[in-house]
Amino acid sequence: MQEGVAFKKLNLLNIKIEQLYIKWDEKLSISAQKITVIPKKHEEKELDLQAIDEKIKNLRLFENWIKKITFGNITYGENVFTLAYRENETGSFTAATKNFDLNSSFLLHEGSLRLTLHSLIHRHAMISGTLSMQKGLHHLQADLLVSVENTPLFDLALHTDTKKINYSLRARQKIENFHRLIALFPLPKEVHYWVHDAIELSNLELLDCSGFIPYETPQEAYKYLHAKALAHDLNYTYDTDLDSVRTRSTELEFQNGILFIRPRDAHSYGFDLQESRLQIDFTQPQEVLTLFLAFEGSLNKDILKILNNYRVKIPFEQNKGTTTADLTLAVNLHTIDIEASGNFTAQNGNFNFYDLNFDVAHAKVFLHNTDVNITATGTKHYDIAAADIQANIDVKQNAGEVALDFKEMTLSEKKISLDKKHPFRALYTLANGNDTLTLSPSFWRVAGFDVAVGSSTIPVDFTNLEAVFPKTRIKVPDKASFEISGKGSLKNKELSLAINVLDFSHDTARLAQKNTPLELHYGNDTLEIAAKRDTLFTIYNQKLRLSKTKLRLKNKQLSLLGLDVTLDKLVELRLGGIYDFATKRGDIIIDKAFVKREDASPLFSAIQPLHITLKNEPERMVCELESLGIDASYGVQGWHVRFLELQKLAPFTPLFQDYNVTNGTLSLSKEDAKEQIDFSAQTRYPFTLLHAKKEPVKNYRIQGSYTPKDGSVRFNVNDSLFVLFKKELAISAKNIGIDLFELIRFLELFQTGKKQNSLSVLFEGEDTYLYLNKERRIVADTIHFLHNQNGIEATLTCDKGVAQLSYDAQKQFLLHGANFGDRFMEQLFAYSKFQDANLSFTLNGDIDDFEGVFYLKDSTIKDYRILNNILAFVNTIPSLVTFSLPGYSTEGMYVTNGYMKFHAKDLLFDISDILLESKEITILGKGIVDYKKNNVDLELNLKTDLGSSASQIPILGYILFDEKSVATTLSVEGTLEDPQVSSLLAKEIMVAPLNIIKRTFLLPFHLFGDDENEEKK
Repeated sequence: MQEGVAFKKLNLLNIKIEQLYIKWDEKLSISAQKITVIPKKHEEKELDLQAIDEKIKNLRLFENWIKKITFGNITYGENVFTLAYRENETGSFTAATKNFDLNSSFLLHEGSLRLTLHSLIHRHAMISGTLSMQKGLHHLQADLLVSVENTPLFDLALHTDTKKINYSLRARQKIENFHRLIALFPLPKEVHYWVHDAIELSNLELLDCSGFIPYETPQEAYKYLHAKALAHDLNYTYDTDLDSVRTRSTELEFQNGILFIRPRDAHSYGFDLQESRLQIDFTQPQEVLTLFLAFEGSLNKDILKILNNYRVKIPFEQNKGTTTADLTLAVNLHTIDIEASGNFTAQNGNFNFYDLNFDVAHAKVFLHNTDVNITATGTKHYDIAAADIQANIDVKQNAGEVALDFKEMTLSEKKISLDKKHPFRALYTLANGNDTLTLSPSFWRVAGFDVAVGSSTIPVDFTNLEAVFPKTRIKVPDKASFEISGKGSLKNKELSLAINVLDFSHDTARLAQKNTPLELHYGNDTLEIAAKRDTLFTIYNQKLRLSKTKLRLKNKQLSLLGLDVTLDKLVELRLGGIYDFATKRGDIIIDKAFVKREDASPLFSAIQPLHITLKNEPERMVCELESLGIDASYGVQGWHVRFLELQKLAPFTPLFQDYNVTNGTLSLSKEDAKEQIDFSAQTRYPFTLLHAKKEPVKNYRIQGSYTPKDGSVRFNVNDSLFVLFKKELAISAKNIGIDLFELIRFLELFQTGKKQNSLSVLFEGEDTYLYLNKERRIVADTIHFLHNQNGIEATLTCDKGVAQLSYDAQKQFLLHGANFGDRFMEQLFAYSKFQDANLSFTLNGDIDDFEGVFYLKDSTIKDYRILNNILAFVNTIPSLVTFSLPGYSTEGMYVTNGYMKFHAKDLLFDISDILLESKEITILGKGIVDYKKNNVDLELNLKTDLGSSASQIPILGYILFDEKSVATTLSVEGTLEDPQVSSLLAKEIMVAPLNIIKRTFLLPFHLFGDDENEEKK
């Protein structure tokens, strides 16, 4: 090998080598005169960058083992290459292909490659410069000079990393031949026109061009190109049928696959395009050109031609004034499909619209393809009409709607003004020649008068100022509906209408008939409305009839010429009056009023002619009846009625008289948004139903509501008593006293006539007491009371005590209670104090004639007025001193059993049996307690056990019955508060031990006292 080996010809598969010489002398030397590589048929290998990179990385092996290589001619298909290399010297490499010619030299040094491009010619471009690589393609840097025919020189800088080739391009001078430069790049035919043919310019200044080419997706390199240039004297013909856009200069920018064209000082059709611009999006499956028109100009024929060319039709043309346009046109460069959207804003302009000429103060036009939306304010059609316009039109179909909100009209130099609260609206409907004009309900001001007109639909005809209205139904949601027909003339200022009211409802008032014919006539500055027959309503479930109704409006005065009112056969009124719109005041006279049914509890049983004053205040109407102390108001929020002096109304109101409402105030109100009627009242009431702090409540404050729909009433009294009436009466109370007898007396007012005992009453009390008299009350933790046609059922609890009451329709009652303690007894028993009390009782019979028993068991009586007097008397008798009653004065007397049986009639208690049994003393007796006279007459026998002390007790004046006890008889007479006790020496008797039925004391003597007795005491 040191001498070398030579081959004249060598064939290796598809490679043929001629004059091959190989020599090894520490390193390898190779030379070949000609190498021919025959490509395999249909061989289409993609560029394998990784394989190339691996070969470059092997340059160190090439450098270590190769001393010299000389390849004179390498042929690969139509491509010819040469390669010459000598160790530590600069080598050369040339290539001649159908796409480019390359002449270069290279130097290898310690695995790095430095390549000098003397020339790389591609079509009309030539590249020269240097490249250097270390560790493969991913560490390449290049500084190149690019020269294109008839263009300035470009500096191209490259560097690579593991994912992409980064590049930056700079032009040394302005580009004069733009089209020559563009021609170097292959463009889709759909795009060629927009970036080549459509553009004319004097020169192009390249400001920036940089980006990268990803190894994996080189076809997407355009997405990462950012190029920015400035085109001077640009003339852009974006549509051959339209005038071109001429600019002093235009900024061109390619970024993220989109070409942006931003003209400066651009003009077309003689107007400044201002902020208008274009862009071409190459990232879409089919390239899209978007034209942004943003300028201030006029929607004249030229602009309309531009829009019409893109199939954007605007149904009006501007004659004068300015319009600000902000329009976007998106054109598919393959299909030429167009999407148009944007808006136009006009100020103080004049337009033609479907052969109508009008001025407009402000207009806004929105469009999307063929759909046009127009909003215009301050629009005037000559001196005939002024209106605001809202239009939605499909200009392609010649269909849509134009809504006009009229502000004024002019006829014969006299304006017809519209009430601002009730604007007149018209709807112009386009339907391919079958156009119609729909007029909304409206209120007109004609020669100083207000005239209401209903809705109608008529063919569009602006030449006729007279109209015949077909039968048209008008409906006010949830209020009324009616039909109108007739004729009118704006020229003669006349209007005649036949009105048929079909239904009407407001609050609780409702029309109670299907047809209500009215006649309306306007002429000679006078408006008259008359009802052809009676009109029936229901109001608060009452029938209301209006008869002989006739109104007249003339000279700003509304006259009530006739109106008879009948309310459900109860009250009949005849009204007349006048209202002046100028002064906003009116007067109504009720000159006939009388009650037609005596059994209906009417509000007024007799009434004199009344004078009602009307005042129209902001947002409400006020009515005043001074003679009865009544005022009322009605407005947008609802109505309010106040009875300021019930004493003025009571003499004419049997209802108030029956229920003793003779003083105070009453207020009724209803808000439109609410269903119920609210009321409040203050009165000094003769029924002392409530007690607070041991005193009867005289002044009552009532607040509540009435719901007409179900007839329910809810109210509270003094924030302590809460009442619900809905076919039944439900009352709840807390922390308040209820006068039981007054409540029964009050409820009897509801139990009259045929409906007697028909009202059901439910009472629930918590921490409440039943008032009996000034010194006595029944306290309760809870009270449940039910009163209906079957009678009364009640339950009361206090601590551990429970009492139950039943009372039937024949006035027979049964009351039973047990386990009542100190708190209950001390409140119930007058002048008493107990400890560890246990009380039970039973009463039955008629409410005015009954019997009862009381039981007291294992209880300590600390203070009881009658017993105290008895014991005080006993302690004054020497023969009974030894009773001594240890600790009585401080600890009370412990009673093992107490019992009383009685018969009560008309507050006179006939007591047949009394027993009070304790360790020290036993009391037996009988007598009379009269609560009407407030006195007591009892005869009591006192007995005490003597035990082993009998021999030590003197028996002066007494009779010893046996050796274990002594007894005496006492008389208790006088007032209940402080009775007198005396000894009946002549009637003393011995009392033998009896087998007495031991029962507990039932009810204190004052149980059935009343307020009148207490006042006497």
